Amino acid sequence: MIFATLLACSLKSWASTSYSFDTTVYLKKRYVDYGFFLSRRNNLEGQQFFINGAEFFLDKGDTASYLRCRIELSDLKRRAGDFNGAFDVLSEIEHDAIRSTDYMVQMKLLIKYGVMYGVFGQDSLSLSYLQKCLDIAKSKGRPKDLLQPHLSIAQQYISMNEYDFALKHLDSCYLLSPNTKRLHYVDCYYGHIYLSKGDTYKAKIYLRDLVKHFEKNKPAFIVLVYDYMGDLKNALNETDSAVYFWNQSIEAIDTLNAYKERKPRVLEKLAFTYSQHGQYKTALEYMSMSKRISDTLFTTQSKQNKELFEIKSKFKRTLSRKDIQIAAQQNLIEEQDKQSFRLQLIIGILILVSTIVFVFYRLRIKMRQMILEQEKKDEVLEIKTKELTVNTLQLIEKEKSINELLELVKEKAPELYVSIRNRTRQNDQKIWEDFHRRFTQTNTTFYDKLLKTHPSLTQNDLKHCALIKLKFDSKEMSHILGISVHSVHMSRSRIRKKMGMERAESLSNYLEKI
Repeated sequence: MIFATLLACSLKSWASTSYSFDTTVYLKKRYVDYGFFLSRRNNLEGQQFFINGAEFFLDKGDTASYLRCRIELSDLKRRAGDFNGAFDVLSEIEHDAIRSTDYMVQMKLLIKYGVMYGVFGQDSLSLSYLQKCLDIAKSKGRPKDLLQPHLSIAQQYISMNEYDFALKHLDSCYLLSPNTKRLHYVDCYYGHIYLSKGDTYKAKIYLRDLVKHFEKNKPAFIVLVYDYMGDLKNALNETDSAVYFWNQSIEAIDTLNAYKERKPRVLEKLAFTYSQHGQYKTALEYMSMSKRISDTLFTTQSKQNKELFEIKSKFKRTLSRKDIQIAAQQNLIEEQDKQSFRLQLIIGILILVSTIVFVFYRLRIKMRQMILEQEKKDEVLEIKTKELTVNTLQLIEKEKSINELLELVKEKAPELYVSIRNRTRQNDQKIWEDFHRRFTQTNTTFYDKLLKTHPSLTQNDLKHCALIKLKFDSKEMSHILGISVHSVHMSRSRIRKKMGMERAESLSNYLEKI
């Protein structure tokens, strides 16, 4: 609606637009007050002011101000008795006003709707709109923004003669304004309520000095003040004063073009008062005037306007139901989309989980194969190590037997001892070379890892380390290496020092892990 119009307006030239009216007043903050000032002089002039303002703000792309002008135009139409026109204006902008980011626009729309429904006696709808307005003020507005909704709800309850409920909302107005000395609008309704309840004493207190206050600026509200003051004077049997204030109320209605729907009621009060005092001719004149205005205003309102208003209201409710149905369908589509997305997500997750499980299973099988292969290698290594150890031990035993035989040869045939001993030493060197070859085949990376960690080790140190890894004791090592046990111990000490080991650390355990 509005946005389509805005798009059309955006196609116009961006140069300064030529208007048939003065636009400078709309640049001021209180342009709304100026519009109502014009309406007091001439209601149609005020309406035209807001029509022009709506055009101006629409061209400028100021949606919130555009909506405010349309809402105030609706209010002036209502005050002039054009209830259908007022309702039409609100219906045109309702969609955009409700979705406006300006919560004050939303509140104004709801209040105007509440007042309109109240005029036509649709009390529940009126209270529903006004309560929505109050809810928005509570959730989005400032404390002072709650005053108008509370006051409007109080007005509606007053029209329904539900004075206790009205008093609660009037009390809320004062609770929301602890620093304000007096809320004159609120006190006016307090006075009316207590007067309706028969408490003229309280009514007099609340209505005191209100006429003086409102006569300074002549706002439209002065119509109610004069009316209620006339009621108070009548209750106090001050007839002349009552007649004076009621006449003042009628004059304000005519002068300010406001509250026209109240004029027949005020005229009836005057007619009844004149009748009570025997002034039947004057009473008849006022009653005729009241009937004539009722025929032109209220009869239209109660029949044509009311019927058309109800038709429009039903149409509006039908549209609302359709909107709700469309919204429900959209929600259903969105829910189906969500379900479809969830299903796709679940399928994706299942595929991902299945892939992860498959990969994990494959890796697990591969790891088990690797572990089995490593275990086989370890078993083979252990077997070879045992074989090497057994062979070495057997060689040691042979070496012992040879040494015993050499001792006998030395005693029995000294001339043969030297040649036999040399041959046995050559054989010892071959035995060690064979051990070294078989040990390297079994422990392929032992020397490389050891030299990488401890590069200062010599070839002799490596021999000692190989024998220590195979868990040979010092005596057995001395036989294999052909050195004394003391020399073996010295070699162990030297190796530990090169490796930087503490006394408490085990050299055998350290070499076994390599």
